[in-house]
Amino acid sequence: MCFSPEASFTASAVLAVIGTATIKRAPAKPFYPLAMIPLLFAIQQFFEGILWLALRHDYYPTLVSAFGQYGFLTFAYLIWPVWVPFSLFILEHEPWRRNVILGSLFLGGIVASGDLFALFSRPIESEIVNCSIQYAHPKLFPKILYATAVLVPCFVSSLRNIWIFGVLIA
Repeated sequence: MCFSPEASFTASAVLAVIGTATIKRAPAKPFYPLAMIPLLFAIQQFFEGILWLALRHDYYPTLVSAFGQYGFLTFAYLIWPVWVPFSLFILEHEPWRRNVILGSLFLGGIVASGDLFALFSRPIESEIVNCSIQYAHPKLFPKILYATAVLVPCFVSSLRNIWIFGVLIA
């Protein structure tokens, strides 16, 4: 997402503050998974900042770069396709919306499982290309399934204005 280690670490710090405030302001425990999204994204950006440093200072491939690389991709490919639909599923009360979001959660689980297999089946290559990090790695499922799992719940949910979050993700 970010364009430099400084940008990744700054985004991480800002998102950590926002995430902490969001969790504190959550009206009830069922809102915690949704409120935790900025904090989780802060952690993901921190991992990317570590990878940036490793790539810029010729610590690639090393244990440091692997830590940043696998940490970032764990969020990108394993956590988000499950976390987003789960956090909206537990808040949904309308049966038809709940069923659609449950389907997205199931799809997200399949995508995450396939990506977990793909993530560890072959080595990952990361490099800086045009001020961003490019990840060359296998993916088992097409991106459209990932996008469906993550975005559909945002546009189906009865939560007010959550569709804006979906637009921002897209």
